Amino acid sequence: MGRKIWMFILAIFAGYGLLAYYYLRYGGPHTQDVARARPPGYRPSYAETRSLGSSANPNDRFIRPRAKGAASDCTEEVAYWLNFPDDAAPRLPDPRAMGLDPGVTKDSGRYVTFETDHGGWNNIRMAFEAVAVFALVTRRTLVMPPAQFLYLLNKDSQGKNNKLGVRDIFDMEDLGKHLDVITMEEFLQREKVDTGGKDYKDLWGRHLWPMLREIVDFTPKWSPDKYCLWFGDEASANSTRAKQFCSDKREVIRYVDDPGAKVIHFRTEPENGYRMLTHFYTFLGFQDPSVDRSVKRWARRFMHYKSEIVCAAGKLQRILRDKIGARHYASYHIRRGDLQYAVVKIPAEEIVENIRDVVPAGIPAYVGTDERDKSFFDKLKAFHGGQLYFLDDLIEEAGSDFELSPNYYGMMEQLLCAGGSTFVGTHFSTFSGYIARLRGYRKWPSKSNYYPTKAHKYKYHPDKMPRRAHPVWYPREWPTSWERLDVDTETQPRPDMTTDDDQWFE
Repeated sequence: MGRKIWMFILAIFAGYGLLAYYYLRYGGPHTQDVARARPPGYRPSYAETRSLGSSANPNDRFIRPRAKGAASDCTEEVAYWLNFPDDAAPRLPDPRAMGLDPGVTKDSGRYVTFETDHGGWNNIRMAFEAVAVFALVTRRTLVMPPAQFLYLLNKDSQGKNNKLGVRDIFDMEDLGKHLDVITMEEFLQREKVDTGGKDYKDLWGRHLWPMLREIVDFTPKWSPDKYCLWFGDEASANSTRAKQFCSDKREVIRYVDDPGAKVIHFRTEPENGYRMLTHFYTFLGFQDPSVDRSVKRWARRFMHYKSEIVCAAGKLQRILRDKIGARHYASYHIRRGDLQYAVVKIPAEEIVENIRDVVPAGIPAYVGTDERDKSFFDKLKAFHGGQLYFLDDLIEEAGSDFELSPNYYGMMEQLLCAGGSTFVGTHFSTFSGYIARLRGYRKWPSKSNYYPTKAHKYKYHPDKMPRRAHPVWYPREWPTSWERLDVDTETQPRPDMTTDDDQWFE
């Protein structure tokens, strides 16, 4: 009997020891002075709640691996969409309100084609998302343009020029579960387009766009800074809610399908007013709030980077956590290169001074950046106790078995930054903006995001979009795209997501 009692006591001590090990390894509280003065209405970031010994994030748990093929690093944390159901078809606007037959299907021989945006990747991504959601709600087939030379994404792993397409970055299999998606080559063959003797496979970019513009039926000039597109009946298009959605400076266009427009083509020619540089959720408005939420849920679940990119980011995140010996880290996106807003390019010591009251000193940190001189970050590294890591540090640690084109490094950096317990981004950067949305999908509090410039520090926090100042909201992402998506729309009506506060753009 005495031996059994001693074994029971030893088992208890072993259990407490195991709990202590996990507590220390995966992130005990970090020391931080939380008594500093805060601005009016300030709420502590997740990093600060961690420092007080509480957990504000549902992701603060052990995530079981959910592999896809051999990709054991594709956990439900980094592959966030795996946390959401994929079997329910999205609820779409009533086709009759758009002048469509109620029986219209997604593969009814009506198409949406588009030209790739001329800007950087996140401008390309935003335009693609807007066009894809438009194709979804209008029950049209989305035609993916062929690969071509994309700005800053034209180097393969051997340093040679190559061509890349949106379909090489986004997961086309998931995208096609509720949306009919085909390639440009398939479209040209299906419609027997006369290419003047050129092989369908050889058509791209400047050889393709002029030809497409000649054969399509409708090329909308819906500049997002002048118009918003409304899906609903005529009365709803004149409602207060439609006007609030579109802001005071944009005209509401009620979408009614033209039976003669077999092919709708989104042109990219900024100098002539053709550019879809906007978030889909600030351009496409819906009479039915449940449709609005359903479309956003569809985007959250089915419109994401392909598994090769996500699993590679998951592997690097695991390596980072192994190096720091903890689960939690702060993350930064510090853009120093071609961003035209000089006011946001500040020295590292100024960054430290501006964020020291919202980021715990000494916590390990990851930095996504285009700055190649690492000595620039010496002050920031000292603030983090010497534990400052960059993408090339993690790739070097991964060794020779890590093979991914440098074209995808930016997407991996976004996913790594999305895993930080506190995130500090670059104001006016759409790269930082998308990180905030990814963090929202992963359930990080919106107020765990900051900017390093003093004037913009808390401008991630407003959850309503300025109504009067500027109708183009694309430089940042807004919580309306990830918050309140799963609530009962009958008991939780959609709030007005705009405000008269014009301060964000200053």
